[in-house]
Amino acid sequence: MGRALRRGIASLLLVAVGLTAGSCAFFPGTLTKIVPPPDSVIVRVPPTILSCSASWILSRCEDEYETVCGYLCRYWDPCCDCDHGCDCGHGCWRWRYCCRQYWVRKHCWGDIAIKLTVADPSDDLNLEKNPRVRVFDAQPAPGSAASSPTCLLTVEQTDIPLSVTDITDNGETKIVTVRLRDIHLVFNSSCSRYAARLPLRIVFRDCGKEMASLNECVVSIEYSKP
Repeated sequence: MGRALRRGIASLLLVAVGLTAGSCAFFPGTLTKIVPPPDSVIVRVPPTILSCSASWILSRCEDEYETVCGYLCRYWDPCCDCDHGCDCGHGCWRWRYCCRQYWVRKHCWGDIAIKLTVADPSDDLNLEKNPRVRVFDAQPAPGSAASSPTCLLTVEQTDIPLSVTDITDNGETKIVTVRLRDIHLVFNSSCSRYAARLPLRIVFRDCGKEMASLNECVVSIEYSKP
């Protein structure tokens, strides 16, 4: 074989190698067409809260009074300025010892009813996954700080487990209704109205790990002295 022929063959091999190396970054179609995922691997989409609302449901109220005793009762004495008898027309007001009750505050108890509309494409609200509605610490409602009779409706972070009666199944979209029970409100001269914003999130367990909805939803709640 001549030297010129050997050089030609070598040049063709170098071109071929260059073309092969340049094509390594090119993948026909998607990666799954080359290496399909195992059958056991499933891509799950967490729940999304589409809307939420809350309302106050009153259970009962009780007024609290304070008893105060002393010379508090005023009465008219028609004879206080008369020397003889009581027909001189010179009476006066006097004070006598007595006890009186004064309103101090009103205690009310009730529930906060929460309703969420949830998109659940992966069935994460299945009771086997221990789904819960997580209510985060209450936040002040807009404008409440400027209004002195308005107080923060205090709620600390808590999880409300879901039961079968809490979920209305409409396919991938589900309605969740839960309650924060036995909330105690105290109304007095400084607090005639309670208000708060409550952030909410769906949490559940999957493969031993705590998971959460893609988003949180914030509800506003307020209640004035009945």
